[in-house]
Formats: sequence, C-alpha cells, structure tokens
Amino acid sequence: MSHDTLLRIAKDLEKQGVDTRVLRDLENELATIEAPPGIFGRMTAAVKGSAKRNWGRMVGEVGESRELFSLIQQRIKNEQPLSNQEKAKIKSQLADLFKVVPAGFIAATNTILPIPGTSMLTPILLVKMGLMPSRWREAHILNELRKQSKHLRETGHLAEAAELDALQQRIGNESDAREDASQRAALLTHWDKDNNGVLDEEEKRVYQIALRQLQTKALQHGSEERWFLKHNGQVMGPVNLDHLKGVDLDSALLVCFDGKSGWVALEPILEDL
Repeated sequence: MSHDTLLRIAKDLEKQGVDTRVLRDLENELATIEAPPGIFGRMTAAVKGSAKRNWGRMVGEVGESRELFSLIQQRIKNEQPLSNQEKAKIKSQLADLFKVVPAGFIAATNTILPIPGTSMLTPILLVKMGLMPSRWREAHILNELRKQSKHLRETGHLAEAAELDALQQRIGNESDAREDASQRAALLTHWDKDNNGVLDEEEKRVYQIALRQLQTKALQHGSEERWFLKHNGQVMGPVNLDHLKGVDLDSALLVCFDGKSGWVALEPILEDL
C-alpha cells in the first residue's frame, strides 16, 4: 500500500538526519484513507494528535468558509437545489479547503475537537449532494507531498524526491480506481429491484448467486490488491483480503471485486478464506 511506501521513505530520510514529522503525519493520514474501519484503530492516538496540531489552521480555514456552510445549510433547509454556478463555487472552495485541512480530520472534528458548523462538511452529505471535488480525500496529502518533494530536491535528496513524485502518481491512480469502482459497482448493485426497502425471495436468490460468485473469486484472488470496500457511501482500497482476516471489522462493510461484481456484504466473503 502507498502508506507503507511513505513510511519506508520517511525511515530512510530519518537515517540521514532529515526531519520527517510532516511525512509521518501524512503516512497516518494516508493509512486512514486506504484502510477500512477497524484495521487501523491503533492509529487513533496518532490521528488525534495530528488533528490537535492542525487545530489553529483548521479553525482559520473553517472560519473563512462560512459562506460555503451558509449556502449549503440554506439549500438543505429550504429543500432547494443548488444552481450549477453555486455548485461550481462550492466545489472550488472545498477543493482549496481540502488542500489545507486533511479530509479525514474534517470528518472527525465533531468527535475529536468540536467546531461549530463542521457538521455541514460531513463527507457523506456532500457526496450525496454532488458537491465533492474529485480526489477530495487525497487533496491535502498530494499538496503536502508536492511541497516535501520540492524541499527534498532543493536540499539535495534527489532520489527521495523522485520517490515522492512517483508516490503522488500512485496515490492519484489509486484514487481514480476507487472512484471508478464506486461508480461501476454501484450501477451493478440493484438487488432491491422493486425498491421497497426489503429483498423478496427472487431478489434474495439473485443476491445469493452474486455472493457465491464473489466467494469463489475471493478464494482465487483474495491475496491480490483488487478488492474495494464501501462504508457509509465511501469507497476504500484496493486492498488484499488476506490482510483483513482475523480483524474486527465494521459489519456494515461491503465489498466488490475490480468494480465489476456489485456490492455484497464483506463478512461472508471473509468467512470462507
């Protein structure tokens, strides 16, 4: 995974006496993007620590975005759709905001360090409203990696700078793959054909066929990083299913293979591995 690569680069630089605190924070941030709920619970303290260090910056950015919050809140309250111009403006502001403030910290601020108004930045809400800029979760990481790469190049660490450049490309590609998997798999996942909120016997039969097909895929390709996970509308991955065995995971996690299978429950897939 990309966060493993970033960790290795940081360790190599530390041996050379280079300050890697920024890279260490980015490694924790990247891991929370790549991994599903439950796997990196041991990182909670590190994530909270980074959030506290970024507290002043977060408050300033949120304060400057009050117009954004106000506009979204007004439209939700009045059940009025946003105009194309308003959507473009909000997406632009969000893109700038996520470059400065880690997206994961914004989602967690209500439980870590409450900021009035940040509930309007709930990623799930913004995704549903079609307001999220592309690569929103990676925006801060990519922005910081560019800065670190430039600094390393200026201080003579050319090999490490090149590795960070390659890592930026990889993170971008993984982001594209997550988005593609989300869109393609979502189109295939229509188990509730009559949209009545429950699965009737025929819908259950179709779902069970899809589940068995994915269980077979897992036995054949479980050790490959070709699996995407979905939780509360957010897609994570690609991951290796073998790394998830024996881990206490959220029961609401869904899984798909290469974005081609449709979403099914993860738990029964792991039970057969």
